[in-house]
Amino acid sequence: MVPTPVRDEAGQVAGVFCNLVEAWEPAINRRLAIENDGWRQLFRQVPGFIVVMEGPEHIFRFVNDAYLQLVGHGDIVGKSVREALPETKSQGFWEILDKVYRSGEAFVGRAMPALIRRRPDHPAERRYIDLIYHPIKDAAGDVTGIFAVGTDVTDVKNVEDALHLSEERRRESERQIHRLTELSTNIIGFGSPDGALSYLNGRWYEYTGQDPDIALPHGWTRALHPDDLVSLRQSWERAQATDMRLDTEARLRAADGSYRWHLVRAEAHYADDGSVIGWLASCTDIEDQKAARDRLASLNASLESEIDKGRRERERAWHVSQELIVVASLEGTFESVNPAFERILGWSREDAMGSPFMSFVHAHDVATSVLELQRLADGHRTRNFEARLLHRNGEYRWINWTAIPEDGVIYAFGRDVTAERQAAEKLAQAQEQLRQSQKMEAVGQLTGGIAHDFNNLLTGIIGSLDLMQTRMAQGRHDTLERYAKAAVSSANRAAALTHRLLAFARRQPLDPKPVNVNQLVTSMEDLLRRSLGETISLTVGMTPDLWPTHCDPHQLENAILNLAINARDAMPEGGRLTIAMDNACLDPSFAPSRDPDGSSPYVRIAIADTGQGMSADVIARAFDPFFTTKPIGQGTGLGLSMVYGFCKQSEGHVRIDSAPGAGTTVALYLPRHAGEMPVEPEVLAPLALAAVRNGETILVVEDESVVRTLVVDALQSLGYHTIEAADGRSGLDVLLSGRRIDLLVSDIGLPGMNGLQLVEQARRYKPGLPVLFMTGYAESAAMAAGFLGEGMALLTKPFTVEALAGRIHEMLDGRACAQIA
Repeated sequence: MVPTPVRDEAGQVAGVFCNLVEAWEPAINRRLAIENDGWRQLFRQVPGFIVVMEGPEHIFRFVNDAYLQLVGHGDIVGKSVREALPETKSQGFWEILDKVYRSGEAFVGRAMPALIRRRPDHPAERRYIDLIYHPIKDAAGDVTGIFAVGTDVTDVKNVEDALHLSEERRRESERQIHRLTELSTNIIGFGSPDGALSYLNGRWYEYTGQDPDIALPHGWTRALHPDDLVSLRQSWERAQATDMRLDTEARLRAADGSYRWHLVRAEAHYADDGSVIGWLASCTDIEDQKAARDRLASLNASLESEIDKGRRERERAWHVSQELIVVASLEGTFESVNPAFERILGWSREDAMGSPFMSFVHAHDVATSVLELQRLADGHRTRNFEARLLHRNGEYRWINWTAIPEDGVIYAFGRDVTAERQAAEKLAQAQEQLRQSQKMEAVGQLTGGIAHDFNNLLTGIIGSLDLMQTRMAQGRHDTLERYAKAAVSSANRAAALTHRLLAFARRQPLDPKPVNVNQLVTSMEDLLRRSLGETISLTVGMTPDLWPTHCDPHQLENAILNLAINARDAMPEGGRLTIAMDNACLDPSFAPSRDPDGSSPYVRIAIADTGQGMSADVIARAFDPFFTTKPIGQGTGLGLSMVYGFCKQSEGHVRIDSAPGAGTTVALYLPRHAGEMPVEPEVLAPLALAAVRNGETILVVEDESVVRTLVVDALQSLGYHTIEAADGRSGLDVLLSGRRIDLLVSDIGLPGMNGLQLVEQARRYKPGLPVLFMTGYAESAAMAAGFLGEGMALLTKPFTVEALAGRIHEMLDGRACAQIA
C-alpha cells in the first residue's frame, strides 16, 4: 500500500488515496460510504477505473470518470450490467461477476480482452484491461455487491504482442515497434536473454535524466530504489525458472531525485527454434496515473486516435515519406498532414489543419477537383489525378494525387510534378517549333514546286495566245490551230494540278458511283506500262469474284497512277510493280463508323514495289501536308496526300507497309458497293450533241462574267435558248417570272444566295426542274455525295465544251416531262 495525496482545485491536500492492487485488507468487506460527496470526488479523480455494483443483478451504484471514458456510456448508474452493457455477455464478464457474488471470493484478471462499443453507431473496439472484482460484504458476512478496480493496458499489450511477430516480419516491423515505443508514455526497453538491456525508449531518459551511455546495459539499476533491488532480482529469477514472465512493482528515481512507483512487466521473446532471443520490458508510472487525471485523459484520447487513425497514417508515411500525405474528411477538410506538406507547399501543419482542400486549389482546377472529391466520397479510388495547389509564396504547384476512402476518411498521397510538367511543356513547345519549322520548310518546297509548274503552264498558255493574236493581226491563220492546241494542253495540265491540290486538301468535288475495279485497272494497263518505262515489269492480279466499290472512278485512276509513279521513282535501277485486288474485311476497331457491330467489307487495291522502301519516320509523315523526299522542282509532296484525301472522302482507308531495302506496299481500302452494277450508257456521237428538240431554254447563273459568257456562247452554238443571271437572287427572279425554263445551270459558290439555296427555293415552285451544278471548289469532303438529289448533276471546272454539251444532253434526254412551265 502506498498512500497518495489527492489535491483539490486550489492545490491543497484534501485526502489520501490508497490503491490496493495485489492484496486487500479485510476492512474492504464493509460497504463503502459512497454517498459521501467528498469520497465521490476523490474516487472520480483516480485515473484507473473504480466501480461499485450492488445486488445479484450487479446494479451500478458508482462509476468514476475513467470507467465512463473506457465504456463510452454516460447513463449507466442505476442500471444492471446486463442492461447497460449487453455486449459483455459473450465475453464472460457476467459469469465472472455472478461467481464472485456467489462465492464471495475476489477475482483478479490480467490483460483481459474486452470488446467495447464506445458509441451505439460505432463498431466494437478491442481493449485490454487489468481488473479486480472484490466482493462487498455486510456485517453478517453476506455479499451485497462487488467493488471493481482496473486499468486500461491496451498500449502495453499491443507492444507485447508485437514481439510475437514471425522472424520473417521482424525486420519489417522493427521500425514500427520502435516508433510505437517512442510514442508511448510508458518506459519500454529491450534486453538480451541474460537481462542486460540493449534499448530504452526516450521516456526513460526523460524521466530519469540519465546519460544514454550510462543507462545501458546495466546502469539502469542505479535508478531503482535500494529496497526494491533485491525483490526485483528475485522476481527476475523466478520468471526465468517458471513461465518467463515478470510482473512486479518497483520504485524508480526521477530526475529530481524523487521516487515513483512503477508497474514493471517483462516477457521473453522466442526464436523459431524455441530459444529465448530477448526480453521486452515495460514500466507503467502508477503514481503519475493516480496524480494526473488530465494527463491520463490525454493518454486515453491519444490511444484512440493513435491506434485507430495514427497507425494507418504512420504505416503509409513510412513508405512514402517524401510525398504529401494527408488525411481528410469525406467533405475534403484536412484532418492531418505530414511534414512534406510544408516542404512542398510552404504551409505549416497548423495552417492546413481544419482547412478545406478546395481553398488551396487553382480556380481552373476547381470543377474537376469537386468531381474527384465526390467520387472519393462515393467510395471510388483516385489514381493520377492532377491539380494545382497554392504555395505559400503565391505560386501554384502541380500535385499528382492518389487517394483512397476508408473508415469515413480519405487517405491521399500527393507527388509534386511541377518540374515534370514544366519540362513536358518545354518539350511540347520545342516539338511545336520543330513542326512549324518543318511545315515552313514543306511550304517552301510546295510553293517552289507549284510556282515552277504553274509558271511553265502559264508560259505555254500566255505564249500561245500572244502568238495567236500576232498571227491574226498579220492575217496568217495557218498556225492558229497549233497554238490553240498548245494553250489547251497547258490549261488541262493546270487543271490537273489544281485537282491534285484540292485532293490534298480533301476539298475536290467527287462524283461517286459503282466501280468495277478489275475493269478499271485493266483499262489502265497500257498507260501504266508507258509511265513505268522498260526497266520495270508490271503484274496485275485480278480476283474473279471481286466486289464492286463505290467511289469516283477518275480519282481512283489518278490515285493508282500517282502510286505507280512514286513506285517507279523508288526503283531507279528497275524492279517489279504488282497491283493486286481482293476483298477484305476490317475489324470494327479500325473502321467503327461503317459497321460498329461487325467487320466492315472493303475492296482492297494493293500497289507493291521492290524499291528502296521507307523508314519508320518517313512512313509516319508520308501523308503529311507538303511532305516529300524529292528535290525541289521534282515533287510537290501532294501525291500521297491526294491519295489519302481521296480515300477519306470515299469513306475508305489507306495503309503503308514498308522497310528500308524491302520495298513498299500501299493498300487502298474502298467501301464495298452492296447494290447492283448499273448498265454502262452508250457513248453519244459528237454530232448528236448539237441536236436540239423543242427549242429548250437553259437558265445560266454564274457570277464570273467571263465564265458566264463562255457557257452561254457554247450553249447558243449548240442551238439552245439561254437566259443569263449574275447571282442567285437574279436567277430566282427569272425562275419565278413564269418563263419557260427546261434546265438550270448554276455555279455553287454564288455571292449572297449560293447555288444550293437557289435550287432549294426554285424547286418549291418547280419540283422537277433539272439542275446542273458547276463548281471548282466544294466546302466539305462528302459534299458532292450529300447534296445531289434526283435530277441533279455536277460538272467540275474547268470543263470542255464537249463535256458541258454531253452532260446537258444526258439530263434533258432523261427528263420525265417534256417541258416545265
